[in-house]
Amino acid sequence: MYISKPFIEKLLQSVDILEVFQYIGAEKLQKKGAYYWCCSPFKSEKTPSCQIKVNTQRFIDYSSDISGNAITLLMQKNNLSFVEAVEVLAQMKGIPIEYENQERGRLLAGVKYTQHPKIEEKIERLYKEIKN
Repeated sequence: MYISKPFIEKLLQSVDILEVFQYIGAEKLQKKGAYYWCCSPFKSEKTPSCQIKVNTQRFIDYSSDISGNAITLLMQKNNLSFVEAVEVLAQMKGIPIEYENQERGRLLAGVKYTQHPKIEEKIERLYKEIKN
C-alpha cells in the first residue's frame, strides 16, 4: 500500500509549519519582516539561524544546512522515515490517511509491473537456501 500523492499534497496544505515547529519543541519563534526566525532545531545555539517562510510553508536552517517542508522537518528532527513523518502530520491534524493499492501506485509511478515466474522461483529458492 502506498500513501496517495493527492493526500500528501492535501495534508501539506492543511498543516501550518509554525505548528510543526512548536510540536518539535522550537522556542521563541520571532517574526521579523515576512519571515519567522528561531534557533536551529537541529543544533544548540543562541542566535536564531532558522528561517520559516509561512507563505510557502518551508524553512531553511542556515546553521545545519537543512531545508524543506513540514515532512522534512519531522524526518530530520525525529529521525523518521517519509511515511512515519506523514503519519505524524496526519495524526496532528486528525486526518485519516488515504492509501492507494500497490498496482495502482506502480501504474501512477510509470512502472509497468509484470510477473516473471522464473525469476520469482529463483528468488524463492535463494531465499530458502539463505534461510537454512
